[in-house]
Amino acid sequence: MLNMTNYTPILPLQETFDFVVGNIRKQGKPSRKGDTCLYRSPDGCRCSAGWCIPDEKYRPEMEGHNVFALSNQWRCFQGYDITLLVELQRAHDKAAECPSVSDFLNNFEILIRDIADRCKLQYTAK
Repeated sequence: MLNMTNYTPILPLQETFDFVVGNIRKQGKPSRKGDTCLYRSPDGCRCSAGWCIPDEKYRPEMEGHNVFALSNQWRCFQGYDITLLVELQRAHDKAAECPSVSDFLNNFEILIRDIADRCKLQYTAK
């Protein structure tokens, strides 16, 4: 089991933030099947945390488990700050509740700007 009190991320927070935000912006829509957010959806989209799961570690049975469970059980977020991934995941999932893709993108930007402010990260508007 991963001991979060002794866990030191390897990747800088800004690098993780930029990587996840950049990929969500490029895909332009949430990772969903119906009303359910997925780490990887059938159309190839990924959620915030999904972008940080290496292809060789991804398993369909991961779907439905939270970031902490994936980190502990599958050890798929080695090097990432789990707290930041949880925040980015919440931003994706909250924005994915919006009825349209444009609303998703607008709300995702608002939510990640807030994360950047709280974590003292640089945010560049799209």
